[in-house]
Amino acid sequence: MKLAIKEAGLEKNYLSCVTHTLQLCITDKLFKQQTIVNDLIASSRKIVTHFHHSSSSMDMLHEIQQKLKLPQHSLIQDVVTRWNSTFYMLERLVEQKTSLTLFFIRNQKCNASNLNEDRWLLAETLILVLKHFEVATLEMSENRASVSQNIPFIVSMEAYLAYASENAGEIKTIIEELKKDFISRFSSYKYNKNLNMTTVLDPRFKLSYAISDEEKDTIKSIFKRNT
Repeated sequence: MKLAIKEAGLEKNYLSCVTHTLQLCITDKLFKQQTIVNDLIASSRKIVTHFHHSSSSMDMLHEIQQKLKLPQHSLIQDVVTRWNSTFYMLERLVEQKTSLTLFFIRNQKCNASNLNEDRWLLAETLILVLKHFEVATLEMSENRASVSQNIPFIVSMEAYLAYASENAGEIKTIIEELKKDFISRFSSYKYNKNLNMTTVLDPRFKLSYAISDEEKDTIKSIFKRNT
């Protein structure tokens, strides 16, 4: 089964489809539909754009970084079509929170403004959530990545989102909505007979990704019908 999928060219298609579906899930449900997240991203982009268009501001920021002994990193501009670039942008802003705060205190007439404390907190929470998606996406994008990793990835993300939704504080509702959308979008992958058979045949996983006995029985029945 694994060889047949690979020879049919389906392995690459399955992997790319999962990555694309994840892109839609995060951008549509998290970045676009949630007003406070959308506002945070818009404000973050404005800050980054200011520094990218002002060499004097960038020089001043680097001076502040040096004095504060912070990493001498430039800010990252995200790309709308890549959710993880927005993650990197927020991650870099949070890394430079202290230097940015000092910069805006010294430059109150700047056409961009610093994030308020609520938005900084939101950015930090989003980074924690998105970090898990980023790590998993990188693993799925590696040259040695196999289609058999798809379902374990989906199961692990569902479990993480269930945990995160209970520990996300003020954005609990947002994470719950993301979890529901994730489950809805990926259900066709999770119960795909070819993907399940490929995963069962992978000695790294077998049935370990099935959380409940009911799921294991379902997978076994799929396997029996196709052998």
